[in-house]
Order: sequence, then structure tokens, then C-alpha cells
Amino acid sequence: MPVTLPLKPWGFFHPDEKRDHQERIDIQNLVASLAELQHRLSAKDEDVSFLRHFLRSKDIQLLLRVFNKVSSYASLQLGASSDSAVSTGVSVYNTLRKHKHKPHVDELREIMAKPHFQALLYTHDKVACRDYEPKLFSLPHEVNEAEEAVKVVRIIKNEEPLGATIQRNEKKQSLEIARILRGGAADRSGLVHVGDEICEVNGTNVQGCDPKEVVQLLAKFSGPVTLKLFPADNNKGIMRESKIRLRALFDYDPFDDPIIPCPEAGLSFQKGDVLQIVSQEDPLWWQARKEGDSNLRAGLIPGKQLQERRTSSLLNGLRKEILGRPLLSDPRYSDASFHKNSTGHLSPCRISPQIPKSKKLKKTMYHVTQNQVYDSEEIITYEEVQLYYPKPEFPRPIVLVGPHGVGRNELKRRLMSSNTDKFQEVVPYTTRLKKPHELDGRDYHFVSRDEMEKGILLNRFVEYGEYKGNLYGSSIDSIKCVINSGKVCVLTPHTQALKFLRTADIKPYVIFIAPPSFEVLKNTRIEKNARHTVNDVPQPFTDEELQKMITTAKKMSIRYGHFFDKIIVNGQIEQAIKDLAHVVELVGKEPQYLPANWVQY
Repeated sequence: MPVTLPLKPWGFFHPDEKRDHQERIDIQNLVASLAELQHRLSAKDEDVSFLRHFLRSKDIQLLLRVFNKVSSYASLQLGASSDSAVSTGVSVYNTLRKHKHKPHVDELREIMAKPHFQALLYTHDKVACRDYEPKLFSLPHEVNEAEEAVKVVRIIKNEEPLGATIQRNEKKQSLEIARILRGGAADRSGLVHVGDEICEVNGTNVQGCDPKEVVQLLAKFSGPVTLKLFPADNNKGIMRESKIRLRALFDYDPFDDPIIPCPEAGLSFQKGDVLQIVSQEDPLWWQARKEGDSNLRAGLIPGKQLQERRTSSLLNGLRKEILGRPLLSDPRYSDASFHKNSTGHLSPCRISPQIPKSKKLKKTMYHVTQNQVYDSEEIITYEEVQLYYPKPEFPRPIVLVGPHGVGRNELKRRLMSSNTDKFQEVVPYTTRLKKPHELDGRDYHFVSRDEMEKGILLNRFVEYGEYKGNLYGSSIDSIKCVINSGKVCVLTPHTQALKFLRTADIKPYVIFIAPPSFEVLKNTRIEKNARHTVNDVPQPFTDEELQKMITTAKKMSIRYGHFFDKIIVNGQIEQAIKDLAHVVELVGKEPQYLPANWVQY
């Protein structure tokens, strides 16, 4: 029979709608009475204003509506009709087995035999019996003989550490919580605080134990862990999470660190990893997570102050062991190696660098006079970074560095020839005379010696040198000119030039071209008939020169590895150019973490 009457005639309200309507009226009456209440109670205007906004907020009204919904269902006193669904299911299944060769019966029997259906029946019985796990009993508030308050904390701990480090208080001769690791089980509970004294762990008295013994005891338990604690005298409050991101400039393994409070609580990382710093409250041991890691628990890492302190104590021994001798004792940098130019005064370019387009250079030493302030071995630990989104109109320069003979210039040539409209190299400066076939600004920028020396003294050149009485160099302005043109600038400077290139207005992407193993290096160079110039004569590489290339690459990685954004091994040149082209493509599209002062520039 068709329905002719409206389902909701005017004046009729659903019980829930009536209740909601009444709630709105009650709130309006309460807001209206605030003025009278203020007069009676002599309340402050700001308190009344806060209550008025609070009661009128949408969140409060929605919260009241949810409360009434839950209350209405609770009043129905719903419950399971039976707590033996599993046994009933078994009985029904056995009955169905007697009726064979009937499609509907077979289908029902197949459904009841599935583990998911059986698990559903099992869960029904557990809920009906209120058999919940783990069983959390009410915990009494205890008072010891000295009338000290004791709190009993129960933490649900899975296959994970407790998320707290423990130390011994020598003054009190007690075990205390030294720090709470963000995201760990102790932090999630919100009940354990720094300074709390540990008395018992799952009923075992740990007073007088060594912290390592307690850590081992906690590691044995999984599930509920009950801690009996004497609360700390002063609560340090909620630890606020930091927003700082740092790039690690060294490798770290907590299990190789003899002074870390708890290796299990440490966070291992490698050079180049970006770390989210969670807490720096302890200047010696920071808490951090790896950027992008799904694990919410923070780990301990050495603070900048601690890492610098112990690195400085090992620096001289490391330099002597790996680099052979202190940098400034190199005879190339002694006063005896400096010479005067033809005009009779001391030239600022005393050592010749690798200069673009100079295939006849006999020596390619980088001039370090203006770099001596940097070359005193910096102590490197962390670098603050921020996420940078590529700007197509100002592409980042691609800088290829590596040992002599590794193939940087060949990779550069192939990359640039792959797209001449996209890539461009820097036109160098020189003081030599222009040849008939050369054009100023295309082959070189031809300038006077006085003009170039003035620019050198003003630090306008990334690298420079002197060859056969003429100065050569690459200027910072030339690099910026390529960047502003919208093209990708490709450079192959000496590694020491990185200290001038790594600035906010250039933002280079540094790729280290590394040699492969000795066997692969030798075979590939023989296969490609590779040559290098010695005394203006092209010659094949000797075994000693190939081994020197590998050794030099290791030294470069040790001294300048914290500047490298990517490492490409140049074994097979075809694969290396593919890797290089792929990296360059990503640099122009994907966001990268750069030094914070670069992003803010």
C-alpha cells in the first residue's frame, strides 16, 4: 500500500532531534545567564568572555551531541545472548556434514570451515565474556615506610625497547630515568618522567643493580611491564619537539661508541643522511629520527659539542695515519715554491691549477694562498638543512670533482653534447694575447694582468693559476651569468674550489667521480685506449698511476666527502654517463635538502 502521509510532519521531532534542540536551548540560556553570574560572583571580564566563546564553539556542541548518542545506546543495555558461539558453530558444522550433495549446504559448510569465520566466532565469545588482553588490573597508590609517594606504572611494550635510558645517581645511590626517547613506549605512556627513581620491574627489586642489568631485564619482557617508581622531585614538563633538520657529515654506529649511555637506544646513520632533531635538552646526547623513517621512536646521537670534542682529539692522528703528513707541511706550499713574475713583483698566482682548455699544462696544482684559513682541517659534524624546491629559471650548477685521470672532462663533454641548449660551460679569463681565430667572450675573456690580479685579490675567482707567464682563471661572475641565463652550468674544478663555490647564490650540486677497483679501472682504460698527457705527450696509464688515482680518490673523500651530494663510479663510461644524466634530471625536478642559509637566501 502506498504511503500518502509525510514521514516527518511539521511539529514532529525524532527523539535525538528533540534532544539536540533542547541542548541548543540550554546552551543559549546558559550563555545568556553569564552576565548575571558575573555580577553575583564578581568574575573577571576575560573569564566570562572565554566561557561565552567556549560554549558557543562548534566543537563543544558536537561533543555534547556525541555524548548524548553514546548515552542513549548505553541505556539500551545491549549484550550478547550467548558466550558459546564457537561450540554452537561446531555443532552446526557437524550437522551440516550429514547432509551431502546439496549446493546450499556445501556452500554454508565451506564458509564455516574458513579460519576467518572461526576467528569471528572466537572473538564474539571473548567479547561476550569480557575476556580482554592484556588484563590491566587497578593499581593501588602505595606509600612506603618513609611516607614517600610511589607510583606504579604499567606500560604495554611490544618487541621494542622501553624508550628510556637509565643512569645511576651516585649521590642518592639509586637508579633514575636519565632521558625519555620521543615516540618510545615510555613516552607514549605519558607516565614516566626524567628523574623518576626505579624500584621494581615486574615485581623484581632492582635497587642497587647496575643500569646495564636493568636494561637486560627489561629486554626480556614483552607485553605489559609494571614499573614501581619514586616520582621525580621536579617535573621538567612536556618536551617540545624540534623542527630542526641536520645533515650528518660523518658515519655513526652506536654499538661502536664506547661512551654512549645505551647502545640499544642509539640511532645509526651514514654521512649524508638527513636527521630530524627531536630534542637538544642534553647538549651531549641529542635525540633524532631519520627523515622519512616510519619509526616514530627517536634515538640517541652525539651532540655537536661532544662530537667536535672527541673529533679534535683524534684529528692529528687521523691526518698522519691516512693523509700521510699535515697539509701545511706540503713543500708545494712553502715559501721556496713561490716565484716572481716577469715584471719583478710578487704574483698572487704562484702555483698553476687545472685550467679549462689548457691541454698542454705540465703541472696542474691548485693555488691555495687565499684558502689557508680553510685548509687547517675543519672539524665537521652536522650541517643544518632545509628543503629546497628547484627553480627552473635558476638551475643549480653541476660540479664534477675527482682525481686526475678519472674521466671528469669526458663525462662533462658527453653530458653537454647530449643537449647543447640545456648545458653550458664557463668561459675562463686569461691575460695572454688573443689568437686570430679566437673571439673575446667565446673562447676566453681577455683581460690585462693588472685587471686580473686585482680581481684575484678581491676573491672574484673560484680558481686561478699561472702557465708560461700568463694567468688563467674562472670567475664567480661568469658562473652566475650562466645561472641567470637559465642554463645548467657544468664545472670541473679542483676540489679545493668547492669552498668558494658552495655559497647561497650559486647552490652547486657536487658529484664526485670515483674510480672503480684497480682491476676494473685497468681493464676499462685499456679497452678504451685511455691516455693522459705527460710533458705534452699523450701516454697510457701505468699501474702506478692507476693506483695513485685510487689513493687520491680516497684522500679526497676523507677531506672533502662532506661536500659531495652524489658519488658516481666511472667504470664503464657508458653506464657512468647514464647515471650522470639521471642525477642531473632529478636535480632539476625533485626537492633537495640544502644548507639552511642557502634556502633563506
